[in-house]
Amino acid sequence: MPNIRVLPTAKAAFPFFLAAQSGAGGQIPAHQIPGHQTPAQQIPAHQIPGQRQNALLLDSPDAWSLLEQETSQAAGLSLGAKLPPEDMFPGFQDAPSLQLALERLCRITIARRPWEELSLQRLDGAFALTRRHLDGRALCRRQEAELAMLALLRLLRRVLGSSWAPLELQFQHAAPQDTRPHRAAFGVLPLFGMGRDAMLIEAAALQIPVSGCGADAEPALHSCVAPSRIGLRDRVKAEIQLALPTGVPRIERVAEALRTTRWTLQRRLTAAGEVFSDLVDETRRDLARLYLRQNHLALAEIAALLGYSELSALTRASSRWFGQPPSRLRAAQLPDLVA
Repeated sequence: MPNIRVLPTAKAAFPFFLAAQSGAGGQIPAHQIPGHQTPAQQIPAHQIPGQRQNALLLDSPDAWSLLEQETSQAAGLSLGAKLPPEDMFPGFQDAPSLQLALERLCRITIARRPWEELSLQRLDGAFALTRRHLDGRALCRRQEAELAMLALLRLLRRVLGSSWAPLELQFQHAAPQDTRPHRAAFGVLPLFGMGRDAMLIEAAALQIPVSGCGADAEPALHSCVAPSRIGLRDRVKAEIQLALPTGVPRIERVAEALRTTRWTLQRRLTAAGEVFSDLVDETRRDLARLYLRQNHLALAEIAALLGYSELSALTRASSRWFGQPPSRLRAAQLPDLVA
C-alpha cells in the first residue's frame, strides 16, 4: 500500500489526489517549510477515510512545493487530465442552472479550503470564475494552479460539451517556456502573469441546467491534517503577490481584499512587528529568485512581473538584495540566488 508523508506542523494547505507512481517506492517525499526540522509522518493511503486505494492525498503546508519539485514541468496538466475533477471539487452537483451550480461550488470550496478563494463574478456579457490562493508562502505554485484550473474546465465541459473552451484563461504565474500543452489542454492559449487565476465564461452558458453530476448532498470533508488559520503576514504577502503584476502593491488594496481598513491593517501589522513596505520588498526578492532561474523569461518581463515599470528598478533592487545586477546573477547562477 502506498504511503504519504505529511508534516505534523500543518497549517494552511492544499489537498492533492495523486495517482500512485510506479517505481516511486510507494512514497512521495514531503519538503519542509524553511525553519521546520520536524520529520514528516508516514500515513498509509488506505487509512485516509473515503479515499480510493489507488490515490494519494497530499495535504501538507507546502503541498504546492511538492508538486513543483517532485514532478515534470507538465505535472499539473497531466494530473488534471487524468484524475477525476470531483476529487478536487466535489461540490459540483446538479442545479437548475450552471450559474447556481458554480455559486454553490464556490461556497463549498471556501468552506473546505480556507486558504483558497473561488468566486464567480459577472462582467459585461460574461462571467469570471476566479481562483485566488490566500497563503503567501506559496510562491511557486504553477503546477497546483494548472491542475486546479484544468479540473474546473473538465467540470464545465460535462455541461457545455467536450470541446468547449473559455473565452479567456488567465494565470497568475509567469509563462512557461513551452505553452503548447496549455493550448491543447484548455483549447485556448492562456494569458500569463496576470493578477489572478481565472476563466471567462459566456453569460448564456451559465443558464444551461446541470444534470447527471450527482445528488444535492453535502460532500464529505476529507483531510489527513486539519488546516489552521492563515497568519496575517502570509495573508498580506498573498495579496501582494496578486497585486504585483498590475503595478506597485498599495496597502489600501490589500486592506480592501482583507475586508478591513488601511488603518486597521496598519495597526495589526505594527502589533505583529511587520512593516508593509518590507513585506512588499521581501515578496519581490523571493519572486526574483524564482523568476531569474527561468531563463526563458526576459529581464524586462521579470521586472514587469515584480511590479516595476522599468528594468532599471529591477537592476537596483537586485544589487541591493543579492549584491549584483540580475544579468550577472543569471549568468553566474550563484548559489545564493537559488538557495
